[in-house]
Amino acid sequence: MPYEHDSKDYRLNDLHQAMQYNTDGKPEIRVSNSLSLTSAPWYLQVARGLITGARNVFKAGYNPSIANNVEESIWSHSVIYPWSAWGVGGTLSCVSASASDTGVLYITGLKASDWTEVTELVTMTGTTPVVTTNSFIRINSLSYSGSDTNVGEIHTYRNGGVVGYVGVGEGSGQMAQYTVPAGYTAYMLNGTANIGKGNDGFGKFKYRLYGGSFQTAITFLLFQSTFDFEFAAPLALPEKSDLDVTMLASVSGTASSCAYSLILIQNGL
Repeated sequence: MPYEHDSKDYRLNDLHQAMQYNTDGKPEIRVSNSLSLTSAPWYLQVARGLITGARNVFKAGYNPSIANNVEESIWSHSVIYPWSAWGVGGTLSCVSASASDTGVLYITGLKASDWTEVTELVTMTGTTPVVTTNSFIRINSLSYSGSDTNVGEIHTYRNGGVVGYVGVGEGSGQMAQYTVPAGYTAYMLNGTANIGKGNDGFGKFKYRLYGGSFQTAITFLLFQSTFDFEFAAPLALPEKSDLDVTMLASVSGTASSCAYSLILIQNGL
């Protein structure tokens, strides 16, 4: 039977009484979560950890020096990301270019055994490599914490390839690469990319479903400008999907950065 509400319930008679304006000045239906009993927008409740099985992910990447007419991923290491170096996964070797870096490297990634999330804290020993205890199949974030920010470049290696990188003084890996953990679906909300003054480039936002090849979701052309994109209906990316953002510039030494936002929702909810 079709739904019929009691006409005496004033809350259902006038929709405007259930509406509010979001931070962009757009009208939306006011919702509340039973855990928070708040009328805050849903995405804000997700960020506050009040929505069971949902959380936000923010990724930012930076490439300080793209080669002339060579496609490179947007991350500080300034090469195309070596996805093939992961193979079936395994332990990582972590090392700095400076003996002064003896702080803790926080690695958040996916387990090689089942692609679920794992975080490991590695105590760095400067220029002497340290091997992780966990076996990884992907890295999603790196950050360094010590008495000061990292003095040297920090590399994490897998099968001879650099799969994680923290630039000098950056403190965290400026990596646009991301892989959706097992048990979750990621929903791409929006993103941005830009290129430095006087430079131009041809960029791509790419994704790869598990077992497939990379597909280009968005192609963007930049000339000393910024490109912003927003999905009217979020792009759904199932578990184990890989994401990358690349740029091909016409002038060697071109700098480019990007950022994007995802909502992770646990499968089955």
